[in-house]
Amino acid sequence: MTTITEVHKQDAVTDLLVRYWGVGKQLTEDEKEILLVALDEENKKLRGPIHRRALRRLADRGIT
Repeated sequence: MTTITEVHKQDAVTDLLVRYWGVGKQLTEDEKEILLVALDEENKKLRGPIHRRALRRLADRGIT
């Protein structure tokens, strides 16, 4: 079940993505970082390859 907080967070991330595409004011560095974290979280939920490859690279470097 999706909570109101999750919906609000999704709307905020969607707004940032639209701004990243060039509609509206430029993103700050902090807002860009939020988009990267959102990408990782979404990819992790989908069991996507981006998150898995990143974890593998960390393991290859001895970082856990």
